[in-house]
Amino acid sequence: MPQSLDGTQSGWIERMFPLGAVVLPSELVTLQIFEPRYLTLIKELSIGEDQFGVVLIERGSEVGGGDTRSDLGTLVRVGDIQRISKDRLSLTAVGVSRIRILEWLPERPYPIAVVDDFSDQDLHTAGESSLVERYEEFGGRVRGVLEELSESAQLVLDSGFEYVDDPRLGTFQLGALLPLSHYDRQRLLVQNTVAGRLDLLDELLIEIVENFEWRMGKF
Repeated sequence: MPQSLDGTQSGWIERMFPLGAVVLPSELVTLQIFEPRYLTLIKELSIGEDQFGVVLIERGSEVGGGDTRSDLGTLVRVGDIQRISKDRLSLTAVGVSRIRILEWLPERPYPIAVVDDFSDQDLHTAGESSLVERYEEFGGRVRGVLEELSESAQLVLDSGFEYVDDPRLGTFQLGALLPLSHYDRQRLLVQNTVAGRLDLLDELLIEIVENFEWRMGKF
């Protein structure tokens, strides 16, 4: 389990892996591990410590350090690890929950930070029928858009997906299915209400449809 800070519940120390991409809760990702510092990170994972945090690199490179990082990211749980060569691993992980960076600590040699949970502010209303209905309606629209995009051969996307009934997690699942930029995925990640994520997803879906229709000459 993550190490506690001074016996308090204000945060914990977590191994961190800054990326040039955003991982959303519930999303499955594959990472190529080749930098010595991150090979050390994976080597130091032990039974019961199969997780680390990922954050978006806002400026800079994934390799070499000296980057500028987002202060909100995702805790991921390690799945499978495969050795590709002597100095390269392939790792699969799944996004579990959001974390907020409270403080970056000296690297050892990989980045570490003091983090805490980042939860929605409208948890008590997430199960209200009006919000659930809106979420279900949006899921239907996403399916329709993905079907149209796939049929047009503009994108190869899965329109036969399933998503959970709970909009708290499902809004992230639907966002992960859409062709969003890293910037827009980070906007979704930092949104701290279910209703706010649905508002943003509505906006982004409209943009996707408009861009698609423009490319297809429908304007």
